[in-house]
Amino acid sequence: DPVLEEPIVFNYLRRVRDWMIATPLVQYSYYSIKWMDRGAFEDELKDFVVPFFSFLKLPAETRELIILQVENEVGLLGTGRDRSPEALAAWNAPVPAELLIAAADSPSDFHPDLVELFSAPGGTDSWAARFGDDNPVADEAFMAWAFGSYVGTLAAAGKAIKALPAYANAWLGPQPGQSLPGQYPSGGPTARMGGVWRAAAPAIDFLAPDIYIPGARAVMEEYA
Repeated sequence: DPVLEEPIVFNYLRRVRDWMIATPLVQYSYYSIKWMDRGAFEDELKDFVVPFFSFLKLPAETRELIILQVENEVGLLGTGRDRSPEALAAWNAPVPAELLIAAADSPSDFHPDLVELFSAPGGTDSWAARFGDDNPVADEAFMAWAFGSYVGTLAAAGKAIKALPAYANAWLGPQPGQSLPGQYPSGGPTARMGGVWRAAAPAIDFLAPDIYIPGARAVMEEYA
């Protein structure tokens, strides 16, 4: 591939290869996120931060080439909102004040659907009291706050050891054939949920789309 033969790319890949051979890392794989399970979260947190100590061994010029993706296309499939007992308890708790403040103070950072959602009167009412049980945007925002907080905490813990830039990527939605959250991963860092993610996960430096549909420019402009 001519791109891989470019000196800057080739040297980067060679450096990463040499590092992977010389530096043992703990490898782990989680196929699901138990966002309400504190014990499961602490297990993942422990496994997540261990490689950061290996990053400290890298030469400075190599560390500057590393960017960290935290999780992959995170979100809930099959339904728009988690309805486990633990999740229902969170749904019946007040909407986080910091989320409401962020939407009120910086509406330009939020999708218009979210500005409208959070500007509705409700004070400190719970998600359930404010939005009811038939509001797909509220369901997705609830899950976005849950997953964003989870992923953001992982990123912050890693950065406390080595401040590598971190991002989260999204399965796009809504998109043709996937118009409702749950048909695409509900709560993921989609363009519509970007404001919620930025409020929930300040340790995430940027959000990025996984593009498998026509019209890449339009998608990237949503994330610009």
